[in-house]
Amino acid sequence: MTGSFGRMATVTASTLRPPAMAGGQRGAPQPYLSGLAVLPLMPLDARTQMVMGLDTPVGLLQTFAQGDVDVRAGDVLVVGGVEYPVRWVGRWPWGYEGNGGTVTVQIVVEEVRL
Repeated sequence: MTGSFGRMATVTASTLRPPAMAGGQRGAPQPYLSGLAVLPLMPLDARTQMVMGLDTPVGLLQTFAQGDVDVRAGDVLVVGGVEYPVRWVGRWPWGYEGNGGTVTVQIVVEEVRL
């Protein structure tokens, strides 16, 4: 993890991943990744939400992780014991990996409001 990103990635997260379908049913999500250093969750602005095509009435939050982490839409991001369904994952241009930098991944999650 690079210096400035490492200083900002103050949150430790883990992920859950649903198992493959079996007998027409899917089991409960299982632990997948742990100890994932991410930025604190922050609101996803309306413009970015529109550009990503995430038209949804639920609140959306975003975070970033450094490295080519195996997180995908459909996973569950767990932060501070709270589970957030992952809606979208994509590479972010920080680091410009083609110029010797490091991959940074943007993770968009649903904020379930009860």
